[in-house]
This record gives sequence, C-alpha cells and structure tokens, in this order.
Amino acid sequence: MSSARRLLAAFAAAALCLAAAGCSRGDDTSSSATTGHGAGGATTEAPSPSTTSPSSPTTSAALDVPAPDLQALPTDDLPSGVAAQSPEAQVAPPSSVASGSTSSVPVAPEFVTPATGGQPPTSVVAPASPDLKIRYIVLPHPDDEFEAWSMVANDTTHYIVFILLTRGEYSQFCNGSGIPEQQQERGEREPQPQPFMGEGTASCSQQRIDAWSSFLDARGSVESSIGRPGFLGQFDMNLPAGATLPSKIDSAGQRIPATTYLLWVGDKSARFVFDFGDHDLSLNEVVLGIQTVRALRFRVLPVTEEDDLVAGAYYNDSFSPSIRYLHPDHKAVQEAIKEFDFQMPGPQWGRTVPEDPEVAETLEVPPSIYCAVMCVDPEPIDPVTNPDALRSGTLQADYGWLAPAYWVGSELPSGSIFSRVQSFWKRF
Repeated sequence: MSSARRLLAAFAAAALCLAAAGCSRGDDTSSSATTGHGAGGATTEAPSPSTTSPSSPTTSAALDVPAPDLQALPTDDLPSGVAAQSPEAQVAPPSSVASGSTSSVPVAPEFVTPATGGQPPTSVVAPASPDLKIRYIVLPHPDDEFEAWSMVANDTTHYIVFILLTRGEYSQFCNGSGIPEQQQERGEREPQPQPFMGEGTASCSQQRIDAWSSFLDARGSVESSIGRPGFLGQFDMNLPAGATLPSKIDSAGQRIPATTYLLWVGDKSARFVFDFGDHDLSLNEVVLGIQTVRALRFRVLPVTEEDDLVAGAYYNDSFSPSIRYLHPDHKAVQEAIKEFDFQMPGPQWGRTVPEDPEVAETLEVPPSIYCAVMCVDPEPIDPVTNPDALRSGTLQADYGWLAPAYWVGSELPSGSIFSRVQSFWKRF
C-alpha cells in the first residue's frame, strides 16, 4: 500500500467523524475549518493560535508532518516554468488579520467589524438560487484557482466554495523583486501591506492573501457565477479528540500548530483560508481541511447540498510537451482527492494535462473571460518577446508581482499551467 493510501486510511475514521460533526467540542454541533499556506498566493497572516480557550486544541498533541515522499520533491513557485533565483529570506514581525472587506453582500451585523477567534456566526445570507449545489475548489496556494477556472466560469448551477490550504508565504518574490516601479506603471498592483519583507514572513502571507482576495473580488464583480462574498473574520478550528494537529513552520524555523482559518461568505460563493504551511502540506491536512469545511457548511453557508470536488492543483511528473510541475503541495492535494473517497454525490476531479491517459473531461475557459484574466496590451501574452506591455488582465495585475515580468498565457499547458484549455481526471 502506498504511503498516501496508508495515511488516508488512518485518517478516514476521524475525518468522517468530523464531517458528521460528531466529534466537535463545546455546544457547537459543527466543526470549524483550518488554515492553509502555500507556494503561490497572497494571504493574511493570523496571530498565533490560542492554546488556552476551550475551542482551541492543546499543544500537547502531536503535530502533523508531511510524508517523506512529499518533502523530497523539488519546489518552484513560478507555475509558468520561468526560472528565477531565490532571494535571501528575511524576518518580519508578526501582524494581525487585515480587517478590510470589499464585499457587496450583507453579512451578520455583529461582523461588520470582522471577528477574531472563537466560532463563526450562523449564515444570514440567502443563496442566489435555492437550486444551487456546492462545488468545492481545493487549492494549495493563492493563485492556483485559475488552474481550474473552467470549473468556475459561467457556472450557474453551483455554489462555489474555494478551500485554500496554504498561504504561499515562501514565494521568492516576497522581497519585492517582481514589482519594481516600472512594473507598477504597466498596471501591476502592489500587494498589501507594504513594505515587502521577504519569503517565509508574516508579511508575505498577508500579501499573498491580499492578492488572492483582490483577484477573486475583481472577478466576482464581473463574473456573476461567484459574486463577492463578505469577510467575516478569523475563527478557531474544532478538532476531533486526539487528532494530530495541523501545523506549519514559522519564520523562526519552529513547527507550530496551525488551527485557525479565515472565512468569507456570500450568496454565490464562499472562501475558507487555512494556514497549513507553504511547502509543508500533508495528506492528512488536505483531508482535514476539506472535511472541516463540509461540516461547517451547515452552520455558515446558505447552501448545504453538495455536488462535487475539484483539485485545483496542476501537477505533472510524466507527460510531455505539457509543463512539468512537481510541487509537493500540489501533489498532496492531488493524491488526497485521488485516493480518499469523500463520498460526494458527484465526482472528485483533478487538474491534469491533455497527454494523461486518465483524462475524463476537457473544458475551456471562455475566450472573453480568459483574455480578461490573462491578456496584456498589446498582445502577445509573452513576457520574453513583449515585456513592456500593459498588464490589462486581472491575473496579470494582481499576481504580476509573483513573476519576473508577467505570466505566460497559452491555449494548452505546454505553454502555461494557466492555460485556457484545461483537462481533468475523475474519481469515484
């Protein structure tokens, strides 16, 4: 039996108990979600989790560590395949969750000022349609969402729930090298807060979540399928008794519990942001993140009926000419959703490449949406031959600071993992 299957089999009982909300603590009948961090995307760094409140796990429990076969994989926070040199890491002081929200969706009045800690409020937002069913989009890092955007664009049948498992705090471009003054003049947005403090820092986490939120808010303003959910705050997880604690490596190099999550809720979509550690995501944490969100849907979402689950994590270790990409966090998401049957009403999908014999579905991002996200002016979308173009697309503006110039666009993943045509395998 593979290490992935052994880990998932060992975790299955606790995860299913959590999904049924039978293991939650206190008076709440549903469990809460976790936090995540990853190798590409902006996030708001949460304060260190409390270890004294009744809803928080104690630090005496074992901390979750990725399997050796995941940790041994090479990493690359430039999904286009563009090579770059890593800057020296710097250390930033810890900071708190950003309180701003650009939501156009009403949320509970007591959470106009976002909450910190404890349990989330019950949902007060009515769904855009009573017929919507939940589609979960599971992401290792902020910016990976566009790798599965063909499962989001123009979708009028699903309530989209983005589950972000890490905060991408080890991006080498958190030293600011990707957004010099000339890049801002060409349309790239500088992530907040400033200044840049380097990879592995709380500032980097915040900047990646800020870019992620800005991207989704911008798309939600023009793509009616997702809208713009309201930011409710940061909350504590409820873990099954005796469960291994999700964890991350902090800026001092210490492994610490990672047991909080950020939450946005709207009438068409929701966002959960965990903090399980960039370059440090375990199979157990992927399952735990998904199952805690599933349990929380009864408390915080306006829709509870589920449909399917999508691994928005491009990974290719075998097939050419599609770009090879072996990030361990991407592999963890892929393996967990491939190997563990979440018993969803619909299938479990995973992003792959056209050459993969397991391709079950090939979808396309509509050309108008793809251009709105990826285009530059003038074209082509080629940072090598056309470096001075205006970054007109949403992804180019919000995530341009995570690349030496801007992101490559292409029809197929032989040119970019942010391709317009996207293939998926299917399980269960």
